[in-house]
Amino acid sequence: MVACSVARPRSLQLAGGRHVVATLWQVVDHDLVTLSGEEDFVEAVYRNLAPEGTVLADRVPYALHQALRRWRHERPSDVGAWAPYLHYGR
Repeated sequence: MVACSVARPRSLQLAGGRHVVATLWQVVDHDLVTLSGEEDFVEAVYRNLAPEGTVLADRVPYALHQALRRWRHERPSDVGAWAPYLHYGR
């Protein structure tokens, strides 16, 4: 469901992925910063994906948007870290 990769989101969709999260360029682990409250970016995405403990695949665009919005708000000058993320979906 979530694949951080530099390219090939279309191939993941052709393989059956309904929602693909990809990046425009390679990101490294230290770019996945800790947000306020000791929650990192990936945890923020998954928290929004599974608000009551069950992953809801149709929430992928919303979950990504909410996590990126929070990241932009907390670290607006860190554009190179939060800007590359894209959602591809049907």
